[in-house]
Amino acid sequence: MKREELEVRRQSVLIEPDISRVIIKPFAPVVPLSPGYAARMKGLVKRIVELSEEDSRNILDSVCAAFRDRHRDLEETFRLSYERIKIFLPPRSELSKAKRLLLGSYFTCEYSLEAAALFNPSIVPHDDQNGLASGALRFIMSLRATGEGHISSIEFRTGVIDAKGDVSLDAAGKIVTTPTVNPDPLYTASDFFSKLQNGERRSSTMKEIIKSLPAKFTRSQLAAKTARLKKRSAKLSIAQRRAVDALESLLELNYEIDFSEQVPLSERAIFPVSSFESNGIEDARFVRFTDDDGTVTYYSTYTAYDGKIIMPLPS
Repeated sequence: MKREELEVRRQSVLIEPDISRVIIKPFAPVVPLSPGYAARMKGLVKRIVELSEEDSRNILDSVCAAFRDRHRDLEETFRLSYERIKIFLPPRSELSKAKRLLLGSYFTCEYSLEAAALFNPSIVPHDDQNGLASGALRFIMSLRATGEGHISSIEFRTGVIDAKGDVSLDAAGKIVTTPTVNPDPLYTASDFFSKLQNGERRSSTMKEIIKSLPAKFTRSQLAAKTARLKKRSAKLSIAQRRAVDALESLLELNYEIDFSEQVPLSERAIFPVSSFESNGIEDARFVRFTDDDGTVTYYSTYTAYDGKIIMPLPS
C-alpha cells in the first residue's frame, strides 16, 4: 500500500488574550448567602438614594462618559441592574430616572474575559462563504476564554483558510457583548423530557406531570407545577421528591439566549448563565449539521462546572 505523505506547516497566526476585552454584568458587593446580606444591601441602597438629584446626575454622567465607549446599551444594563436590587429600596421610594440608573450602576461591574488565558480553539465552516477566492473556506472559531476568578466562557472569531492552506484571522472587535437571556422560554415536551434518565421518565409522578402539560409549554408553566408539588414536601414520597429535583435541574439546565444580528461574531461571548455553570463553561466543540431539508444548525457539547461537579451538556 502506498503511503501518502502529508505536509505540516507552522502558521504565523497567534491568538493572544486581550485583558481590555471586558463584559458588563451584575455586581453584588456582599455575598448573597452571608449573614446580614439584606441589611447591608439596604444600607448601601439608602446611602445612594439619599444623594441629591444634582449629585446623582453628575455622578451618572461621569460614569456613562467613562464606560459608554466600551459597552453597548450601557443605560439599559444599568436599568436591569436596578430592577434586580430595587427590592432593597426604602418603603415608598419614588426615584427619578437618573437616580434609578445611578443605583443600577453601583451594582454593575466589568469582567475581563481573557485575563487568565485564551485557548482551546475549535473551528467549523462558516454559513457565509460568499466573496471568497477559489478553494478558500471561511470558518468560525470558538475559544475558551478564562478570566478573573478562573471562570471560563465561550468566545468566537472568524477567519479564512485559503487554497494553499494559509490561515488568516479577522480582527476581533473591542466591544464584547453577552446575550439576552429569555426569562420564560418555550419548550417542546418531547425534546425536553427526552433528557430525563429512563428511571425518572418511568416514575408515576413524572408521567402525571408530563401528561398534564401541553405539547409545548413555558418555563413558568412547569415551574408552577413543581412549586405546587414542593408545597406538599412533607407528604411527598421519595419518588416524588426525585421527580421534582429532576425537573428543577432540567429547568436550570435548559435556558435560551439570543444575540442581536447586528453584533459581529467576534464581539459575542457566552458567559455562564446556569448555576451548573457558575464556575465556568469549558471547551465547547461545535459541529455544523445539515438536515435533509437543507436547514443548517450548529450544535456543540461543553463541560459545565459549578466548583464541585462537572457536567457535559448539549447546547
